[in-house]
Order: sequence, then structure tokens, then C-alpha cells
Amino acid sequence: MCDINVSPDVNDVFSDLLMSENLAEDQAYEKGYEVGKNQMVDGYHLGYHGASSAAAELGYYYGVLIFIRKNCNNSKVIESTNILMKRLENFPTDNNESVDIGTELETIGLNFKKICSLAKVDSRYPETNKTEF
Repeated sequence: MCDINVSPDVNDVFSDLLMSENLAEDQAYEKGYEVGKNQMVDGYHLGYHGASSAAAELGYYYGVLIFIRKNCNNSKVIESTNILMKRLENFPTDNNESVDIGTELETIGLNFKKICSLAKVDSRYPETNKTEF
């Protein structure tokens, strides 16, 4: 047998060089896509747990407000309770860009504490450590 040393064609070398860039680009795209997909899942879970925590707290507020409305004789407290209950009932159930949910939650929490103070009811949410994720 003969050992023939054939040098590669210049066009093949350039073609391989160009194809290696495309291959590297495709691999980088796939890797970036997978990283982004995983981050999206993490964001989804973070949002899901945050919404669950907020919903549990709002449900607690609503239940306490029902109790206050039934057992309080102060007309100012009952009026404030009814207003806050309507606000809770109209709280957005989906992501609405026209409503700042964080500010709304904070305002509801402050009004709830004010009503509880006037009604002489403990306003602390007992499940705080169970709903933090």
C-alpha cells in the first residue's frame, strides 16, 4: 500500500470553517433557550406561590371582616368594613396592568389593621410562616 498524503481542498477548509460557526451558533442558541425556559419555570413558580400567599391572606381578611360586621355595634366600623369587603370582592383575579397589585395589597392591609384596631380585634395573620415560600 501506498501512503498518499493529500492536502485538503481550500474550499473544503473554508466551508468547514463557516459550518463550524453555524454549529457553534446553533449550540449556543439551544443552550440559551434551555436556560431561559428553566428561568421561565422558576418565575412561574415564584408568581404562583406569591399569589397563593396573597390570596390566603386576603381570604383571612375577608373572614375576619365578616366576623367584625356580625359582632360589632359601631356604625363607623361597620361602614368601613363594608367598604373594605367590597374592595376585596373587586380585587383583580388576573394580571391587570392598570392595577398595581402590590400597592392595592398594602392599602387593603392597612385598612384592615385600622378596622381591627377600631373593633378591638387582633389583626395578626396566624398563618404567615406557613404561606411564605
